[in-house]
Amino acid sequence: MRYMVLVMTLLFFSQVQAKSELRVDFDEAQINLSTKPESNWNFMDVNLYLRGEGVKQLQWVYKPSFSRVETDQGPVPARNSSRDDSYPRIWRVDYLSDNDRKNSKHRFWQRTGVPPRSARTLFVEGYTEAYVGAPGDVIEIDNYLDKSGSTIQHKLLQKYGIELSFMTKDDLIDMQEKIKAEKQKARKEKREIEDMGAALGNAFSEIFVEAFKGAFGFGGHSDLTIMASDKQGRLLNVELYNDQGERMEVQSRSFSHSKEKGTINMGLSYKRMLPHRGKLRIYIDNGNNLVKVPFKHSVQLP
Repeated sequence: MRYMVLVMTLLFFSQVQAKSELRVDFDEAQINLSTKPESNWNFMDVNLYLRGEGVKQLQWVYKPSFSRVETDQGPVPARNSSRDDSYPRIWRVDYLSDNDRKNSKHRFWQRTGVPPRSARTLFVEGYTEAYVGAPGDVIEIDNYLDKSGSTIQHKLLQKYGIELSFMTKDDLIDMQEKIKAEKQKARKEKREIEDMGAALGNAFSEIFVEAFKGAFGFGGHSDLTIMASDKQGRLLNVELYNDQGERMEVQSRSFSHSKEKGTINMGLSYKRMLPHRGKLRIYIDNGNNLVKVPFKHSVQLP
C-alpha cells in the first residue's frame, strides 16, 4: 500500500514538475496578402514556441488547440472548414527533434484566414499537450505482421473501450480483392461493404464497418493503415519499430474520422520499407501521462 502511494505521489510530482517547466510563448504573426481576394495565398500564420527545461524530456507533443483567435475588430476567419485542432490527438502528434530538445524549444503554428486590415491587436488563446509518459500506458505487439488483419486483443484496450486493427498495404489490397470476388460470386454488382464480415468469416467487429470504408481509400498509398474505434479519445499514438528497435520515421499520413461514431482511419507511409518482424507500440491515455500547457497572448499586429 505504501509503495502504491509512493508511486502515485511520484507520478503527480513529475506531472507538476513537467508542467512548471513548460510554457507556450508567442513568437510572431506572419500575414501574407495576395492581390486577389480569393487567392489561397491570403493567410496568417500564428507562430508559437513550447519552451522550458521540460522540453528536454519530451518525445512528442500535440499540435495546439485554439479556443480563441481574434482581433480587436472581431474573430479571425478559419483557414478552412477542417482544422487540425478538431481532430483526435493521434492525428496531431508532433515529434520533437534532437535540436528541439537540445535548445529546450519547439515551434508550432496555426494557419488562419487574414484578419481585417484595420485590426491592431491579436488575441490568441488555447492549449497544447505534452506526452510525459507513465507506467502501464503502452501496448507492445511483437512480430506485428502476425497481427495484421485482425482485431488486437488486450486488457488495456478493453478497459478503455478501444477496438483497434491495422493492415499492411498488401493485406488491405488482398482484402479488397476478396470482397470483389465475393461480389462477383454473388452476382450483386451493388453489394454493400457491410456484407464483407460474412464474406471474410467475421474476422472483425461490426464497429469497423465505417472504418473500413475510409481505410480502402488508403490501400494504394499507405504502407500501414490503422483502424480504430475510440469514443473516449484515449488513443495517444501508434508507432512502428524496426527489427533493430529503431522507430520508423513517417514520411506522410492520410486521415479520416467520424467524431460521432468515434472511428479513426489513419494511413501511414514510411521513409523505409516495412520491417520483416518489428514491433508496434500503442500508447493509451491513462490519466497520468499528459500535461496540458495553456497559453493566452495579446499582441500588436504589424
